[in-house]
Amino acid sequence: MVQRAMSVFCFGVILQVVPSHSLVCFYIRQFVAGVSLGAGTAVVPAYNADMAPKEIRGKLGSGMQWLFALGSSKQWQIPVGLHIVPAGVLAPGLCGVPESVRWLTKKGHFDEVWESLKLMRASEGREVKAESNEIRSGLEKELRATEAFNKRELLDKKATPSATGIVAMIFLTNSIY
Repeated sequence: MVQRAMSVFCFGVILQVVPSHSLVCFYIRQFVAGVSLGAGTAVVPAYNADMAPKEIRGKLGSGMQWLFALGSSKQWQIPVGLHIVPAGVLAPGLCGVPESVRWLTKKGHFDEVWESLKLMRASEGREVKAESNEIRSGLEKELRATEAFNKRELLDKKATPSATGIVAMIFLTNSIY
């Protein structure tokens, strides 16, 4: 998923940098790059959190944020063009990296989960077995908790105002406290 998003992002950046002198084309290119960058910035930290030991998960998330926050200039071509650097490093760097253990667990590939955890933790010890069991039981709880959920509920006009209020409170809470 991340590799595809970064490949589409690189394509979007290349399209953005090529001058077409058309505002509509610029918006289309901006949309392509923005959607793929959004996918990358949402999926990569989740993948890092899935695959990293508990002790270093926060460091990996903040490091990823720094990659996407660096760079500015008065001309739009330079900062837009610089966006290709993290995506260009990330996409080929993922060759040979195993899938997320939570994703593999969700798909029922338990043998691959064990192999992936052994590879990432460089151990077959009790801690790794406990982590594998913890991931599996956590995912089972998550599936039980969300089995009655319907994605169409998100579009329900009755739920939208309360959801908007909840999101506003989440953001405001940080500034209040």
